Amino acid sequence: MRVVAESAIAAGVSRIEAVSGPALAEWCQEEMRKQQEKWEGLAKRKAGIVPLSQESRTISPEQAWDLVKKREKELASAEEAIREEDKQAAKKLTAEWQKKAEAQAKELWGSGAVVSGVRWIGKDLGEVTAGYLPVLADRLKKEGGGCAAGGL
Repeated sequence: MRVVAESAIAAGVSRIEAVSGPALAEWCQEEMRKQQEKWEGLAKRKAGIVPLSQESRTISPEQAWDLVKKREKELASAEEAIREEDKQAAKKLTAEWQKKAEAQAKELWGSGAVVSGVRWIGKDLGEVTAGYLPVLADRLKKEGGGCAAGGL
């Protein structure tokens, strides 16, 4: 017998779901199908992730349980690798934005007109991602001490 789920349904009351025998084998098969679907979704996000462990021979319910648990760890590892890759890509993109914004801020600040002691800058930046505008505004603040930015 294996516990497949535990939950609290009320104060001091727990619900425990368990399966054994042939029902355990069926539960494991269904769980492995779900794991495969999840893996396929991850594979669409990142090519080359390691395939999930498989058993080509008939296995006992206990061996199926062990395989499900092993695959859970493999999925968690693949998800963590994708999260880390996404994090590194975001850092790289931010660094690129900062470099671009530094050059563009100097250009914009120099082209601004001073009216009643306030520098006014207006420029169509074209198609830029929304995440770039705050980076550019920060660079403009560093150029001149204050900035308001907007986009349409």
